[in-house]
Amino acid sequence: MDTKPLTYKDRPLRIVFAADARNVHTHKWVRYFLDRGCEIKVISFREWEIPGAEVYVHSIPPTGIASIPPFRQIYTASDYSHVRSILKWADIVNVQFIYRFRFNMVYKGLPRLVVSTWGSDILGVFGQEETKEEAHWKKYILDQATELVALSKFLAGAMRKYLSKERKIHIIPFSVDMEKFDPAKYPRKPANEEVFRIGFVKGLKKIYGPDVLIEATRVLRDRGYNIRTILAGDGEDLEELRTLARERGVHHLVDFLGYVPNDEVPSFLASLDVSCMPSRSESLGVAALESQAMEIPVVASRTGGIPEAVLDGLTGILVTPGDPVALADGIASLLDNPAKRQEMGKAGRRFVRERFDFQINAGKLAELFEGLLKTN
Repeated sequence: MDTKPLTYKDRPLRIVFAADARNVHTHKWVRYFLDRGCEIKVISFREWEIPGAEVYVHSIPPTGIASIPPFRQIYTASDYSHVRSILKWADIVNVQFIYRFRFNMVYKGLPRLVVSTWGSDILGVFGQEETKEEAHWKKYILDQATELVALSKFLAGAMRKYLSKERKIHIIPFSVDMEKFDPAKYPRKPANEEVFRIGFVKGLKKIYGPDVLIEATRVLRDRGYNIRTILAGDGEDLEELRTLARERGVHHLVDFLGYVPNDEVPSFLASLDVSCMPSRSESLGVAALESQAMEIPVVASRTGGIPEAVLDGLTGILVTPGDPVALADGIASLLDNPAKRQEMGKAGRRFVRERFDFQINAGKLAELFEGLLKTN
């Protein structure tokens, strides 16, 4: 692991991340580059504190007199001007999630602009048709970028339809802190516990398929399995999912834990027999990677970037998205075979360490930044 300080013109390298300040991945990138001696500023659309970095919240809806035209236009122009001054301070600007509106104009003409796509910023909002305006701004910022980054090959393919010409797209995935997600540091489920624990760590939204897991719970119950399904996460579909569990007669088998902070996720995963990711769409699947790092086998949908994150038959099982019977079959095949669960768990940690170790992939982003400093 390279830990040497990153400098430019005999001073600390200055980086601006345009990213959600509340997102755990933003915090991980910022922490890595702070540890490399960089000066960091974050431009975010949501307010949140990041230790060691200055956070500016942009595009806050104006209130009072500022919300009335033409004062609203003056307010917006002032906001954009302030963002632009922050961008000009930086040696490197890394957009970590692109917005689909005119705010992207602030990035015009920057000498070292790295645009990283995360998922819905390119794939669009699940279930909604893309507008012409959204497509326009995607194309605009990708054309402005000096370098392009995607977190999966699948996402890189989705990006290419917005490019005006063929360009290289670097694959630098979201990754796992292998020291934090270390199964040796957490108590496992007691060997004599007869209840099989099936876990889910995602937002409670249709796109991530928690409803499919509840339906699969009913299938497994009807087959006689002694199970407990635990959903760690919050979201807009919570009450609808509670209702579904009651309607299917499995409400006593399904626990809704609510939001679980990332620092507590390893402990939760360590308590499981199987982890599930029944997503209908997914750019990669960090939850699956974290599960595998904890030596917990994964049953996930064969969709989007998930096949890059889960090796079917080796570290987990891939099934048809939206099919609760297929999901139940995959889970059952692991519940019936403890040796297989253990073998897949060991293979999963090796796989994540080789390809998705955060320190290694953060180093790749640092190398990309250093390359830009040498050529621009």
